[in-house]
Amino acid sequence: MVAIKKHYISKNTTKEEFVTAIKSWIKKPNVEDAKMYGAVKRFGVMPLTPFPEETIEQIADYMFDNEIEEPKWFKEHFNKNH
Repeated sequence: MVAIKKHYISKNTTKEEFVTAIKSWIKKPNVEDAKMYGAVKRFGVMPLTPFPEETIEQIADYMFDNEIEEPKWFKEHFNKNH
């Protein structure tokens, strides 16, 4: 989740933009709109998940507003690859 947040949120990203982007991706995951190129290359595009829109909004809302715990290895991995 921390990687998703880093790929979808920049300094100027609003909560509304983030929630919209996450909803769009969850509803129609595809190569063309992917923001996590390394993950898509390694694992392929995630399968379609039939979550209700309200559930997706709640998850995105939480992700935007809260600090996501990073695994100990994450910062080094992210900096090495970006």
